Amino acid sequence: MIEEKTEGVSLAATLSAPVEEVWKAWTKPSLMGWYGSDPAGTVVEAAADARKGGRFRVTFQQSDGTRYTCMGTYLTVEPLRRLEFTWTWAGRENHTERVRVAFAEADGSTTLILEHLDIDPGTSHNYAEGWRTTFGKLEKQLLG
Repeated sequence: MIEEKTEGVSLAATLSAPVEEVWKAWTKPSLMGWYGSDPAGTVVEAAADARKGGRFRVTFQQSDGTRYTCMGTYLTVEPLRRLEFTWTWAGRENHTERVRVAFAEADGSTTLILEHLDIDPGTSHNYAEGWRTTFGKLEKQLLG
């Protein structure tokens, strides 16, 4: 389910992996290779200090060679339950967005509810489609 709002996007997804594995994929740099909406894109750099006040930074490259870097600060870190962090694009540091992710275990799978809020009105990113594709990459990585 995807719900688009004027101020953000809300997305729910069920992933075929236990919540511990999904949590690690969101918080451990070596497992953050799923970032980026291009199915053939790759992560070229990831750093994360998943604690309140810690920072993250992920650079991913699209199949056409275009690179994007997103970065932010963790606002809430409740292991295996909830993450909230700021989201800023390199080169557009004048606007800070916010992302909330809730994790819930369901019979060995994980339900994620993601809200991407305060989206920069000047952005060209289609967040609803981007997160949907990105979750597909995450599912593929988790199934290994």
